[in-house]
Amino acid sequence: MISLLAEKIKRFKEEKALDSETASCLLLVHALLVSGESFERVLESVPGAAGERLKRAALRIRKGEKAHESLAQEKNNSPSEYFSRACDELARTYYTGTSENLAALAKNISRERQNKVKEYNSKMIMYSLFFVVSAAVLPAMFESFLIIGSSFMDISISPEQAFLITVVGFPALSAFSVLLAIIKRPG
Repeated sequence: MISLLAEKIKRFKEEKALDSETASCLLLVHALLVSGESFERVLESVPGAAGERLKRAALRIRKGEKAHESLAQEKNNSPSEYFSRACDELARTYYTGTSENLAALAKNISRERQNKVKEYNSKMIMYSLFFVVSAAVLPAMFESFLIIGSSFMDISISPEQAFLITVVGFPALSAFSVLLAIIKRPG
């Protein structure tokens, strides 16, 4: 179970890294292709996580594998939707010889990422409110309910239960709200 969780976290981090690099990677490839570099050399010169994947594809192309098959293999192994789209466009670029669509795709990906960041910022207000409620409001209301409610209501919560709810339950809820904000953060 822990190995599955570790694998999911690894893929999640890899996806975020690829998402953040793909647009700049495409612009670099476009610029190098316009300057006259060979396709394989351009793929080998891309830095970062995207560059590692493109270097593997370039190596297979040099060994005789077709470009679209090599890039499709990297696309299928990629957790990133943006990198998958980039691989499709790179394969088209290899066969058509024009790299103008790479720049257009890079702009499109940048725009989509910008929209995701704006959407996240608007959701962040709700995550912050959830954190404040779980960290301050709910524990205070619970404690006041225990104190005031016990004076005129028959409450059957033991001191150990109240202690566990206050010391474990509410901090766990607060930690969950922070984790939720981190997981939903765009790459």
